[in-house]
Order: sequence, then structure tokens, then C-alpha cells
Amino acid sequence: MIVSTREKGDAWPLTEHSRRQIVVLGQTGKKKVNVIEYDIQNKRLFSLIGRMTMDKTGNIVAIDCTSKDIKRIVKVVNNSIEWIYEGNQDINTNKIPFNPYDLTVTKLGNIIVTDKDTHSLHILSEEGVLIKCCMMEDNNILLPHCLDFDSNWNLWIGCSTYENSEDNAKIHKLEISGC
Repeated sequence: MIVSTREKGDAWPLTEHSRRQIVVLGQTGKKKVNVIEYDIQNKRLFSLIGRMTMDKTGNIVAIDCTSKDIKRIVKVVNNSIEWIYEGNQDINTNKIPFNPYDLTVTKLGNIIVTDKDTHSLHILSEEGVLIKCCMMEDNNILLPHCLDFDSNWNLWIGCSTYENSEDNAKIHKLEISGC
């Protein structure tokens, strides 16, 4: 089991007293297997972890919020950041920045990330390289918020609604292959 922790109070700005950790717990949930906060040079690894998952080799892939408006995907291997993904420059701009809300790992080990504000899914390789950016708006999948695979490897996408909208949130089922 993996959980993220932080100190009480405002999330930003970070100070020398800020505590931003990923804690890996044993199967009972009581014994700490690993606490990840700093690299070997004692440099803070992340700012504020949102969602996270483990890849097929047991490494942590997480959404890290470096500020209120700036988010990125990080892969942590042996208390070190192996790679960082900050969005697709073709669709993510200063006006519409990368806004990941959830991520999951496919059976082949690729990472799928929701990008709520561009109505897209970013599919990354295990190495953090963008394989494909799927614009979901054409399929009427708007504001993708959360992801999960079922036992048959169907991808379920939970979508939120626009602010002040009377539309109900929607859930979509996708059958995907090859990733």
C-alpha cells in the first residue's frame, strides 16, 4: 500500500519545515517498508503528491503538484526521480496547462493519464515518453477525472461536470488494445 503525507496547513509555499512524503506500507498497513521524501543529495523529490500508482515493476508513478496551477507526472525509482512528464506541447499551453487528475498502468506497463482541461488521455511508455495523446472530446468524453481497469482490462473513465452545469457526471467504458 502506498500513501502520500504532508504537514497541516497551506500547501504552498514550501518551506524547510514542509514534509512531503510517499510512505510504502507492508501488507498489514502497519509496518513502513519505505519513506520517500529526499534523494541521496538531500534534495526534495516532489512538492505535493496527488494520485499515485505502482508500475508493473513496483516503482511509483505519481501526479506531483509543484504549485496550485502546475502539475507533472514523476516516476520514482530507488528514492530518485527517473523521469518527469509535463504534458504535450501540442495541446498544453500557458493558457491551458497540463492538468492531470488520475493515472493508471496498462497490462503492458504503459501509463495512461487524464488531462481534464484538454479532454484528453496521455499514454506514456514506462520510460515516460509520450506514445499517444488521445483527444476524447470527439467521443463525447469530457473532463476525464478518474481511471481504472476492470478484470477484463476494459478502461473505465469517470468524468466530472462543468462548474454551474446541470449535466450529470458520466462514466465511460473503453475497450482498448495494444497498449
